[in-house]
Amino acid sequence: MAISGTTTGVEDGQVLTVTLNGKDYQATVSGNAWSVAVPAADVQALAEGNHSVTANVTNAVGVAAAEASKAIIHSTAPLTITLDDTALTAGETATVTFTFHEAVTGFDNSDITVEGGTLSTVTSADDGITWTATFTPTAGIKDATNLIKVGYDWTYVSSGNAPAVEQLNAAFTTVAPVGVTVSGIGNSITKTAPSWHNAGTFSDQVITADGSVSTTVAETNTARTIGLSDSDTNLLYSSIDYALRLRSDGSLSVYENGDNRGWFGTYSSGDVLSVERTGSTITYLKNGSVFYTSTVASTGDLHVDTSLSSEGATLNDIVIKGDNLTAGATDFTANSANFSVDTVSPPLTITLDDTALAAGETATVTFTFNDAVTGFDNSDITVEGGTLSAVTSADDGITWTATFTPTADISDSH
Repeated sequence: MAISGTTTGVEDGQVLTVTLNGKDYQATVSGNAWSVAVPAADVQALAEGNHSVTANVTNAVGVAAAEASKAIIHSTAPLTITLDDTALTAGETATVTFTFHEAVTGFDNSDITVEGGTLSTVTSADDGITWTATFTPTAGIKDATNLIKVGYDWTYVSSGNAPAVEQLNAAFTTVAPVGVTVSGIGNSITKTAPSWHNAGTFSDQVITADGSVSTTVAETNTARTIGLSDSDTNLLYSSIDYALRLRSDGSLSVYENGDNRGWFGTYSSGDVLSVERTGSTITYLKNGSVFYTSTVASTGDLHVDTSLSSEGATLNDIVIKGDNLTAGATDFTANSANFSVDTVSPPLTITLDDTALAAGETATVTFTFNDAVTGFDNSDITVEGGTLSAVTSADDGITWTATFTPTADISDSH
């Protein structure tokens, strides 16, 4: 994450200190401007919610500028989607609120997928952070599992970048077609051929700016490699530009274009291993913590590159993430919680088999619900012009009947 700003009357070369979450980062003033890069590990360590960033600097003669501060919101999700009514019935509508953690542009209804109804045009009254629209449910349906989803075709005002895309169903090209299975379910890659060093895959998606690849470890007794490359020359792990090498003895190493950068302990089933680019810096992470930072700068486009050595080797739950990464048709930045729509009208009908009762007559009253109900009894019923026997049901709660006996000596057509 980059934090930048400007100064007034501060000479070039002066060191400015930025403080975030109790940590200091230093930048050098140049042309009354400055910028610092917050490491990915420090960004990941930020708690969800509000934080304060401060900047302090002195000029060449030691006069301190007034401290500058700015409130920021850290959120791992780019936006939240809420409805003010999550149990809609016939005739009702709901206000849908899309709240981004910073201002966005280019967001409109073409980015939104709606289930169970229609959405009016989204509008914002606070320069692109909060957007609202009215949801109108479809008539004549009953569904408790509706969602509203937002895609990726919008950008942040501050950076001009599109949101980071997580490709949970990334597309891979098989580099060596011998014994490699690519599964779209869970995004896993498995090698089935017995010989070594003859299988690999290369992602169709391209990381053009900041981005990462991660995998969740399954087994600890096979050899396989995953990382990032600008091109794929062959299927060997030694050709991957920035690679995490998982050895069959459970040890973990880093290779960069065939050069071993060192051994970094062991890995276990369930560990999440990642290779991440921020700016031009490549970092290697285990369970969100950086354990090695590359000294080789990365520029240009990157693909996810894999090599599988052992028979049965797997790379599971691969997630490709990147600013400006091309999103697939089924990828979304956020979903609303499930909400229900029940516009089957009416939910209950009441009929009498005789609607013109004379002295000595009674009528059978039938209460018919759309679905089986429980807890329905005479305390729920208001009766005019007579009395009603106890309601009973012979079909598990959908249809209920009772006998209506009119009051003697009255005349009432209502």
